[in-house]
Amino acid sequence: MARTHDGERIEWIFDESTVRLLDERTVLVEDNAWGKAGTVATSVALIDSGIVDEAGQTNY
Repeated sequence: MARTHDGERIEWIFDESTVRLLDERTVLVEDNAWGKAGTVATSVALIDSGIVDEAGQTNY
């Protein structure tokens, strides 16, 4: 799944079998100050997630 805006494409990568979000990355679709089109500008891997009762609480 992806969204393109202002010369960048934000991509969300999901596990096909569980539909769990695994990664989010930003790819340049036009040349700009950050680099050439096709460059991955950011990438974030999701290593854990959970539901908590209040902000700041961890699910360990």
